[in-house]
Amino acid sequence: MSNNKIKTALASVALIAVIALLAIAAKPETEDDARLKLSVAEIDGEPMSLGYFESTAQRQSPLQRKELEDEAKRKEFLEKLINMELLAAEAKKRGFAEHEEVQTVLKNQLASLMHRRIADEIQEEDPTEDAMRKYYDEHIDNYKKPEKMRARHILVTDEAKAKQLLADVKKKKPSQYEFRRLAQENSEDESTRLRGGDLTFFPLPEERREGDPEVEPEVAKAAFQIKENGDVHTELVKSSKGYHVLMRTGHREKMDLSFEDAKDRLVLLVKREERKNKVEAAIDALKDEFPVELHEENLKDVVIDLSGGPPEPHAKGGLTRKERKEKREAVEKQREAEKKRKKNE
Repeated sequence: MSNNKIKTALASVALIAVIALLAIAAKPETEDDARLKLSVAEIDGEPMSLGYFESTAQRQSPLQRKELEDEAKRKEFLEKLINMELLAAEAKKRGFAEHEEVQTVLKNQLASLMHRRIADEIQEEDPTEDAMRKYYDEHIDNYKKPEKMRARHILVTDEAKAKQLLADVKKKKPSQYEFRRLAQENSEDESTRLRGGDLTFFPLPEERREGDPEVEPEVAKAAFQIKENGDVHTELVKSSKGYHVLMRTGHREKMDLSFEDAKDRLVLLVKREERKNKVEAAIDALKDEFPVELHEENLKDVVIDLSGGPPEPHAKGGLTRKERKEKREAVEKQREAEKKRKKNE
């Protein structure tokens, strides 16, 4: 291509750009655009716009947003924003922007933003009947549940002591709160004593499923005989562990929701799951653009400090490379010493 033709092409591109800019400039500014540009404060000569104030306020909880209807609360919120800007400016001046902690927070924010953007771009479709039926069958335990009771118990191995305790309970008729305290003071069941003898919700033994609490069969059957919450079983309940004084504290009806009755709920649940799967697939597809190489064998060298809170920040945040190495070596020495000690025992 000749120089003249190149110049002509460049001139054409420049002309198009100028026309585009003029078109943007010519676009009339709305009343709301002008409102959002209003300044609510200036920090070191930089204006803080009303639009920034509104967008930040919009990210607060519903209760906090409601409070901002009050002018005094708006002024308080503005002061918080100004303080945040002042601290951020000072941190930037001191070079904190390059700290590892700051970069991690920024990375998390970018990841969250991108996650939302991907989710927003997904086209939602109503799930098919087959998809809903499949979900229903895979989660059948959410739609068909046995009747459950909740109870507190006081376990005592000595029968005479248990009889006296039951007699006292019958006489005083304690509230659920008082029974809880009695269980903490008298129960010999260490697994439930600290939480006041609470056995949580459980079904009859023959209807127990994986994940249900393990309750002695005699105790479970006795709990289902108690008529009202707050009532105490009239007799001691004997099990392989000892004698139980038992109070009913809760009840859940049996659930038997058919596929047809659950359809409205299934539409939302399946739609949410399909959306989640599409988001995960989109994220997984990013590995084609940004190849990932795993070195999971090095995970064994991770050192987790359980002694306190997060580490003090260093020049690059967290522990330095040298400190991490020294900590790994210390842990290894501790492991070796423990092995030798066990070997000599």
